[in-house]
Amino acid sequence: MLWGMLPLAILAVVAGMIFKTPYYEMVTQVLPAIEYHVHNHTVFWIMTIGTQLFVIAAIAFAYKKYAKAVKVDKKVESGLLYQLLYNQYFIPQFYEEYFTKSYRELSDMMWKIDQKVVDASVDGVANIFYNTGKKTHTMQDGNLSTMLRWMVIGTVVLLALAAAFTLGQSESVVELLSGLGVI
Repeated sequence: MLWGMLPLAILAVVAGMIFKTPYYEMVTQVLPAIEYHVHNHTVFWIMTIGTQLFVIAAIAFAYKKYAKAVKVDKKVESGLLYQLLYNQYFIPQFYEEYFTKSYRELSDMMWKIDQKVVDASVDGVANIFYNTGKKTHTMQDGNLSTMLRWMVIGTVVLLALAAAFTLGQSESVVELLSGLGVI
């Protein structure tokens, strides 16, 4: 997390140094009743250095205080307030019980439906094409008589389809065949 936040920290410091005047103007517009006067540069540097020293002292104090594990008294640990704070007001347990479990069950059910319906239909379509290719791969085996046989079968099928779809428009099949040049 520190490495991810480091670029933002660097950019914040740079922006604070470069854009000091626009920030000051924004603060004075938002909080017009606040007056901030620095009478000279010495006061400015005393305030800046004093603030930095205070921050460093606070960090050192926190490090010294929390560097060693602090043992909590058993009486305090068994108290209601400690349990509430330690368990984060029991919000994670509530969320787990009433939201996460039901969502997990719903997800499991949808996953089973996905396997039975979606995956099965996709696999079925793929198997249709796979099995069709497996059964018809001999159509193009390089044998001239096999290719001629399939060409004749295709021509007959196309003529039959043409006759079936244009039969209602023509007077008879004879006119249709004569129009196609077959008769």
